[in-house]
Amino acid sequence: MKHYRRAIRASLIAVGIAGLASSPHAIAEEQDVILVLDGSGSMWGQIEGEPKISIARQVVGQVMDDLPENQRLGLVAYGHNRKGDCGDIEEVVSLSKDRDAVRNAVDTINPKGKTPLSAAVQFAAEKLRYTEEKATVILVSDGRETCDLDPCAVGNALEQAGIDFTAHVIGFDVVEQADQEQLQCLAENTGGTYLNAGSAEELSEALEETVVEVPTQEPVRETRLVLRATDLAQGPEIESGLTWRVVGAGGGDEVFTVSDAGVSGVEIDPGIYDVFVEWPEKNLNGSAEAVQIANAIEKTVTIALEQSYESPLRTDPEGAAPASSSIIVKWPGP
Repeated sequence: MKHYRRAIRASLIAVGIAGLASSPHAIAEEQDVILVLDGSGSMWGQIEGEPKISIARQVVGQVMDDLPENQRLGLVAYGHNRKGDCGDIEEVVSLSKDRDAVRNAVDTINPKGKTPLSAAVQFAAEKLRYTEEKATVILVSDGRETCDLDPCAVGNALEQAGIDFTAHVIGFDVVEQADQEQLQCLAENTGGTYLNAGSAEELSEALEETVVEVPTQEPVRETRLVLRATDLAQGPEIESGLTWRVVGAGGGDEVFTVSDAGVSGVEIDPGIYDVFVEWPEKNLNGSAEAVQIANAIEKTVTIALEQSYESPLRTDPEGAAPASSSIIVKWPGP
């Protein structure tokens, strides 16, 4: 019975990853994809007597047969070479159509170290030239980030900098709710899907949402810019009272403006734009420059507003002083 349940679990995980290649929430066309695989020491943990790394090897082998023939796939692993090294991230297989290369590489991964999952996703995004091309990364991780980066913040940064970047995340035997939420945040902040493989029931629900109803063609999508602002870094979202301006990058024409607003959305032509926002009530302002908007995507720009100050320093206006003489400078303080 245990072997039967393990087979079901492995098959479901395989369908979950492969389903991302046809899901309306995920990869809707043949495109370059990088799989990021957890090689940290915890992958030696067992699910009903079988090491998670062994299950992962089986899963990846099954997925290779399900991917579209013309789709190129790359493989990145982390934590598989050295203990305690947050820089242990490697492109194990570069982008290609060679399925056997991926199968063979996964079989050689020997879990050892930490879980720098955020940096690994960044690394994969850069390999896909995410600031120039549409890019998709699939992360399989059995736990939370154990190095210095914040997955939520990394997701936001990749979403803002990318042309059309998406990270789909599969939490593999992730039990703690806080750990699941961290992985989910990374996926959602990039417009991706989170699948929790902590149990067959939970994974089945995720698969129904992402795999069962596969459309015959990709729906037509508008090119849209969504603008949101927070009260300082990591602060709450501002719901009203904002003035937004969107102009062509580098001082181009104004294409959108709105006052007394919160989150705002606008249909926009593909291009590169500068975004400015003010909150007069709190004397806060911010901007995002050279925002790239690709065709047929929805791009969200989040700006953390910062305080603007007038300089408190002034010179004494009375009289004049010759060159090289001393002058009086008054500073009223902050």
